Amino acid sequence: MGTKVSTIPRMRKVYSDLYANLPVTGVRKEDLGYATDREILYRWSGIAWETLTIYIGYGLAADKPAAALPDGCLYQETDTTKLMEVQAGAWVCIFYTGCGLAADKPAAADLPDGSQYQEQDTHKLMQVQAAAWVCIFYSGSGLAAAIPDPADMPEGALYFETDTSLLKQVQSAAWQAIMSIPAVLALRGGDIVRNSNLPERTAPTNDFIKVKEVLLNADLPACTIKFDLGRYSPDFHSAFGRVYKNGSAIGLKQSQNGEPVTKTQNFSGFVSGDLIQIYAHGCYGDEIAVVKNMKFCYERHITHIHGEKLATELQVTTDPTISMTNQDP
Repeated sequence: MGTKVSTIPRMRKVYSDLYANLPVTGVRKEDLGYATDREILYRWSGIAWETLTIYIGYGLAADKPAAALPDGCLYQETDTTKLMEVQAGAWVCIFYTGCGLAADKPAAADLPDGSQYQEQDTHKLMQVQAAAWVCIFYSGSGLAAAIPDPADMPEGALYFETDTSLLKQVQSAAWQAIMSIPAVLALRGGDIVRNSNLPERTAPTNDFIKVKEVLLNADLPACTIKFDLGRYSPDFHSAFGRVYKNGSAIGLKQSQNGEPVTKTQNFSGFVSGDLIQIYAHGCYGDEIAVVKNMKFCYERHITHIHGEKLATELQVTTDPTISMTNQDP
């Protein structure tokens, strides 16, 4: 006859309270305690509460809990993008990655080695090494005369010269041509403001009259024109505005009843000497149309390489701004 085995289950108590209020007397070994303020589960060792889990949270840096937590607890600062860890009773940054203007980089001394930051205005990828920011990658494009100093670039950095069609790479602290890439460039409308005519003008008539005018001093093959249109005394009637070229309407008839809002439309085929205008009118004699913040937005893109059309056009970093003269009536 075999040995009979019986299992006698052991009941564990589970305590739930603030960490400071978890009992330390009358507690049996292996009992559990949940610290509601720390969001951590503990086990009674017979002598002290030992951690079974760690705290993991996220939110604003200012909302981080006090570092009186077990080592290894983690907190993601959503406003600084820093990942923080409790080490010896203090919060310590263990990882950081971010992007923005070069001038807005956080101090390298406050970050661990390996942290990274993409400088959107310089196109440099920076990394913290020995408490200092170091460029580890760069890729840019523009005119040959605007190529950056190779001494400031890491080995392998790339630059495409849009006027020579040469792709260059930093090798032994000098730019070397590594490939010729014939490319086709084109202007495109967009959201980057290159020229503007901002002053407010009014049209107190029932018929379209010219309120804003810009003289193009160079060709502008494509652009997005934006302007604010509205009325400061809304009722049942609207203000109307429209883009003209050399006195002829070319844009949509836009309308707005109330505070000025931005109207947007894409255009192409402007040449040097063109007069780009905005005409406007109100309704009835005492209702005035308001027009302001006329803006020309455009950017240069690479559309083809080696005769092949790109699936996604590449924006060129060189500023394509042309000369314009504001000459409102």
